[in-house]
Order: sequence, then C-alpha cells, then structure tokens
Amino acid sequence: YLSQKRDRKIDKPFEAIGEANQLQKKGMFLEAAKVLKKAFENTAHPELLETIEALYQQSGAEEQILEIIGGIHKSRQKAIPASLLYAKLLYQNNQLEEASKVLGQVNIPSITSKDNKTYFENKGTGGQLNEKWRKLNHSIRFLIAIRQERSEDALNEARTLLCEEDILN
Repeated sequence: YLSQKRDRKIDKPFEAIGEANQLQKKGMFLEAAKVLKKAFENTAHPELLETIEALYQQSGAEEQILEIIGGIHKSRQKAIPASLLYAKLLYQNNQLEEASKVLGQVNIPSITSKDNKTYFENKGTGGQLNEKWRKLNHSIRFLIAIRQERSEDALNEARTLLCEEDILN
C-alpha cells in the first residue's frame, strides 16, 4: 500500500505535465499554467516550473502566466525556485525594481562544509538547493546591479558567481 501511495505521489507532477501539454495543444495556455501551478503547490517538483516557463515563452499570454507564477511566489508554500523564476521573468520584462524586491525576499541559507565548499539549503525541502537555481539567483542579482549602475553590488555577485577555485583546479 505505502509503495503504491508513494508511486502515485511521484507520478502526480508528470500527470500534470501531460495534462498541461494536452491543454497547450488545444491553445488553452492559461488553463495549462493553472494545472501546473496547482501541481507545483502540491509537490514543489522543479520540472513543473520548467514547463511553466516554456508555456510562458510560447503562450502569447505572458502577462497572465507571469501573474500565475507570481501567485506561486506569493503563496504560503514559498519555493525558492519559483521565486527565482518569477524574478528572472520580471527581469526579462525590464521590471528591475520588482525583480529586485522578489530577490530581496529570497533567503538562501548557506552552509560551509569541512572542505570549505559552500552549499545552499532550501528550507522547503531541507536539501541542497540545485546549483542551477543558486547560479540563477546570483546572475539576476548581478545583472540588475549592472543595469542600475551599482558596481559594488555587481562585483560582490560576480565574486559569488565566479569561483577562483574552479579556475585554479
């Protein structure tokens, strides 16, 4: 019984992606985005965000889908990847102040291990935050600082993005 229940839970995000793909084929982009949002709020599965982002790019209904993603960011089940995706899309729409506010609400606690490597934790899952999302966080912060001519902040973000250790080893 328990393994069946676990398997059903694992299948949920993929069922939602399948349903969203069907809706998208019918031109029902907003409905597809809502299905993905609901599934993400229930599972926090990152692949759902990637699918929402692809929908956003293809839909022609960017503003409404951006609102849906903003809804995920503002929901009680805040997920760092959802907030970062929201900030990225705001940045792409030249909404720098709004993107900056969203990033200000993203708190990624870091932990330094014995080998002096820094890992970032996602409080929602308790595990390590995916390197892709960590890099996106600092990239957006860097680009906003550059566009707003805040060179000190840009330099600090660049330091985080460009690890000297990677070049020397």
